[in-house]
Amino acid sequence: MKRLLIVLLMSCLFVNSNFCKEEKIILESPLLSLIDGKTFGVSAVSFGLMLKQRLELRRRIYGVMQENGKRIGFFEFEGKKVTLLDLCEIESHVGEDSVKKDALRKLLDSAKDDFMAISDKYAQAIRSIKEPLLGLLEEFVEKKGLKHCFLITWGSITAQEEEDAIRSELKDFKDFTKFYIELADFLEVLANSCPKGKRLFVEMVKKARAGK
Repeated sequence: MKRLLIVLLMSCLFVNSNFCKEEKIILESPLLSLIDGKTFGVSAVSFGLMLKQRLELRRRIYGVMQENGKRIGFFEFEGKKVTLLDLCEIESHVGEDSVKKDALRKLLDSAKDDFMAISDKYAQAIRSIKEPLLGLLEEFVEKKGLKHCFLITWGSITAQEEEDAIRSELKDFKDFTKFYIELADFLEVLANSCPKGKRLFVEMVKKARAGK
């Protein structure tokens, strides 16, 4: 089971974001030296969890690729499989339809529950390095030119406060999807900026594949 999981994570390493703009940013903060390749920081395991988290986020934003080359949404709304981007579009045209508004609100609450579930292991893995991660988040936001970025709020509060902030501050699918996109982009940039963690992860996968 463990070997199967590692092979799955290795596949995440080579999943390029061919459905979104390729990210060119590399973080340069001295804070990277405190976490890259460290057992308490970006280790082989936490690097793999980071890749898996990024993949799960993008599946929900853009959908899941099918054998026929088409993407199918992760969520379901009014009997159809939809992506977060689809839900943003639906939300923008909902008007005064109270029934549809209520259905969207309930689905948003479910999407937030889903985020907590897919983020649990990764959140636990990074809990001890949250302070340096905040500095890296700030560098990422500055280089991306992001404004009103919930990522900074999310990165600056305690683990106990994270869920409350997500539930209270991300009030619609527009804000929720923006957070997903920015977090997925940050995870890609962070992975590209941690060569030691990547090397350890690749070595772990090679050993697993060799049955060691």
